[in-house]
Amino acid sequence: MVSILALHTRLFKTADARSFLDQLSSVCMQWNASGNGIPVRMVLFSKITDNETYRTRYKQALAMIEEMYPHNTPIFTLVAQAPVDGSGLVLEVHYLPKSEEWEIQTGRLNSCHYLKVKGAEAEALFLGTAHLACLGGFIYNQAELVFEDIQTVMELEGL
Repeated sequence: MVSILALHTRLFKTADARSFLDQLSSVCMQWNASGNGIPVRMVLFSKITDNETYRTRYKQALAMIEEMYPHNTPIFTLVAQAPVDGSGLVLEVHYLPKSEEWEIQTGRLNSCHYLKVKGAEAEALFLGTAHLACLGGFIYNQAELVFEDIQTVMELEGL
């Protein structure tokens, strides 16, 4: 029997012209105040127009999230796309309900951070990759690196 891990999702937005880090701090504080559950994945949408800005913001955001969640840091993705509704930035949080017991293991392989989550009924693997060094390269090369990381992590985890 295959069990499906039911994830919940919430969106948090900012609409002002504060700095990127102030906006990120604001949406993270909104999430923390919600008390909804255990974040396993955070996807941040922000208007970014060049690779250097992407690298800088990615590193800043990851450092802030690692500081806010030192144990079981959620998988983090920065999407270089302005939010469709005109918000300054949008944070999408995928989380596990607090009502259940979860075993969460973290791992890292090169630039791939991952979480292995196991509950009473299901388990899942969440992967995040960031190949900042090859941002200016061809998408094919970036995709190859990402899928190599995925394959290696799955082999390491016996999947």
